[in-house]
Amino acid sequence: MRNLKNALIICLVTLLMANIAVAQTKKRPCKDARKEFRRLKKERYCIFPDALPLKNQLDNYYRTKMETDESGYPLYFDASAIVVAETVIEAKQMAYEVAKHELAGSIYSYYATFFTTPTPKVISNEMAREITMATAEIINLLADKIGQPITLVEVYKNVGKNVEVRIYVAYNIELAEKTAKGIIKSYKKLRLKFLE
Repeated sequence: MRNLKNALIICLVTLLMANIAVAQTKKRPCKDARKEFRRLKKERYCIFPDALPLKNQLDNYYRTKMETDESGYPLYFDASAIVVAETVIEAKQMAYEVAKHELAGSIYSYYATFFTTPTPKVISNEMAREITMATAEIINLLADKIGQPITLVEVYKNVGKNVEVRIYVAYNIELAEKTAKGIIKSYKKLRLKFLE
């Protein structure tokens, strides 16, 4: 009798948890996600076969973009890319790399002010070129070290004989800080050499 009661309680709790999970997945997407969904559908974008429905992807993207910590700062960097290529796989890979580089540029811009020294008001053309090259190298290193950002939205559409792929990605700000600190600090010495 006691085992039957325990089994009944476990079944009820399981059903309750399942209902809560279903209710959470049926939440209405935010307004921006719905507008973006209508726009992408109008432009005839399609989802990849193994992907979530487009409404869910966009809702996840906007919710991730709005997540903040206790101080009100965002928890994720986000980036997007649109690439046109001959095949879907080629366009997807290129879009992913472009998004990673955009992400790396955002991370560098955000953290460079914390880890580098200010530049003088007047610099020579050669010094500007060297600083630009060092910055590009830092961004490339960051893009390599980022690894696997969170892919939130992946859609494609046919454009004549080619394929256009649109990707939205995000990267955790704490992981970005750890990655950026090491790379930018190592280049701080190099930049100080240019400023002498």
